[in-house]
Amino acid sequence: MTTVYKRKKIVEYTLNELEKAELKMSELQIVILVNHLEAMITRAENGEAVMPVDANLFTEVSQRSLNLAEQVVETIGQLAKDELYLLSIHFETAAQN
Repeated sequence: MTTVYKRKKIVEYTLNELEKAELKMSELQIVILVNHLEAMITRAENGEAVMPVDANLFTEVSQRSLNLAEQVVETIGQLAKDELYLLSIHFETAAQN
């Protein structure tokens, strides 16, 4: 699978999951999410990792947002668990819209 194709499929998958979860994002939120997904995919491809995050900082993030983020992180593959906490903020913000 080419890199461009893989990136497109991951973005489509994520947007479909948002729709299934009935989470709505503004155009700007989608642009920011896609930029984050692109960075995550690049890190996965290059074997890079984000700085570790304190999971306790995310205790107010809903389980729904964490689960959705975990699904996306697993779909991308080869990422540290810390990625799901950072990604979950996009979904939690959408839930507040």
